[in-house]
Amino acid sequence: MCTTWPVVIFALVAQALAASISPVARDAAPEGSDSINLDFNGLVYPTDGSPNSTKVECIKCFIRADFSVSAGDGAEDVPSSNFTSDYVKAANFDFSNAWAGFTIESFTAHFEYKITSNGVPLDSLVMHLLPMGALNINVPKVSLLSFTVDPQIHGSINISKPISFTHGFEVIIPSGATILVSTAGFDDISDPHFTALAPGFNETSLTLMDFGSTFDDLGFAYEFSLRPTFGLTLGKFLVKFTAAVYADLPKLDIAVEQVQGVTSNCAAPINGKKDAVFDKLTKISATVGRELGLTLSGPGFADIDVAAADLKDPVSLDEPPTCLQYDAKQNLLVKPKSNAAVSIHAQFAIVSLTAFVFFAL
Repeated sequence: MCTTWPVVIFALVAQALAASISPVARDAAPEGSDSINLDFNGLVYPTDGSPNSTKVECIKCFIRADFSVSAGDGAEDVPSSNFTSDYVKAANFDFSNAWAGFTIESFTAHFEYKITSNGVPLDSLVMHLLPMGALNINVPKVSLLSFTVDPQIHGSINISKPISFTHGFEVIIPSGATILVSTAGFDDISDPHFTALAPGFNETSLTLMDFGSTFDDLGFAYEFSLRPTFGLTLGKFLVKFTAAVYADLPKLDIAVEQVQGVTSNCAAPINGKKDAVFDKLTKISATVGRELGLTLSGPGFADIDVAAADLKDPVSLDEPPTCLQYDAKQNLLVKPKSNAAVSIHAQFAIVSLTAFVFFAL
C-alpha cells in the first residue's frame, strides 16, 4: 500500500483543523485541562479472568498527573504560557502553522509490583491503567478536535522456569514537558511529513525500587515501559483521523543472573585487595531508556508508524547493578554479608578473576 495516501488525507485534516477553530482574534489558543488521581492495588494483569502463565499484582501503585491540551491555527492565535516553557523555547517549535499539543503541569507515577510466572515466556504484556478507559478531553472552540490520555504499561518476560519477584520504579516528568504536533508538511507533495517534538521529557527522572525474591538461582530478563499515550482525533461519527503520540518513560530492561567468585558489588576481585569474595550472588542489571513514537490511523488505511519523533537527546543508561545473596534461613535475597563470604587471599585473586571472566563468557 502506498504510504502517500495517509499523508494526502492528513493534508485535508490539517485544513479542517484550521477551519474548525474560530477565526475570532484572541490572545491565546483555546485550552482544556484535566487531571488523573489514581490508586490501584491487587491484580492488574490479566484483568479479564482468563488463565495466564504470568500474573502482575500491584503492591503500591498510583498516578498523580495534571495536564493541559491546546490547539492553534498558527494565524489567529498564539500559544499560552503553558505551552511556551523553557523546554519548548529551547526546541524552537514553529507555532506559525496549525498545531496541537499536551503539556505536563505535574506527573508522578509510582509502581511497586509482584510478578509471578510458571516459566512460560510472555512476548507482549499490555495493561491499560485507567479503569474506565482512555480519558477524553475536549477543547473549547475546537469542535472537531478531541484529545485522549491513555496511560499504559507495556512489557515482556523472557524466562525458562518458574519465578516470583517484587520490583518497581517511580517516574517524575518535569513540569513544562510538552508534546507538540505540527501539521506543517502535510501538503508538501514533494516531501510529505509529520512533525512531533517532546521537549522536556528527556529530563524525566526515574527511581528504581528494591528487587526482592524468595527464589534462589534466578535467571531471566524482563522489560517494562510506562507509556503515557496521547491521542488527537479529528472528525466525528464514521470519519475520524487519529494521531497518537506515545512516550516510553522509562523503557526499563532488567536482566537477572547468577555470578560466581565476585565481590559484594558483583565485580571480579582485584589482585592485592582483600575484599570478601562470594561463591554466588544474584546480579540485577538495569538499562533505562526513553523512546517516543507516533502513529496515524483513519479510514482507508491501517495504523502506520509515520516517523521517529525527536525526543531531544534520547537516553539509554546502564544503572549500577544490584547484587544480592540468598539467605536460606530467611528464604530471601538479602544484601551480601561478608561473614558468609568465601575468604580468598591475594595470591588467589588472579585465579578468581579468570574464573569470573570464563563464567561471564
